[in-house]
Amino acid sequence: LLRWMDDRGLARAALVANSLGAQVAAEAAARAPERVARLALLGPTLDPRARPLLVSLGRLLRSAPFERPALYPVLAGDYLR
Repeated sequence: LLRWMDDRGLARAALVANSLGAQVAAEAAARAPERVARLALLGPTLDPRARPLLVSLGRLLRSAPFERPALYPVLAGDYLR
């Protein structure tokens, strides 16, 4: 995210992120707080009790029916990374 901001000439920005993106935005804010004017995290993922792989997988499977099917390949790649 910080490299993307650099590529676009954004020295500082307000970040709004949802779900897995909340982790990315929080990490960017932690690494470079001077680059984040404001931070809004909506539905951040992976609370400490959900870190074991099987717990995370179970939560993913329970929420899958509510996601658009076109997002499945994107989500799969994100979770694998």
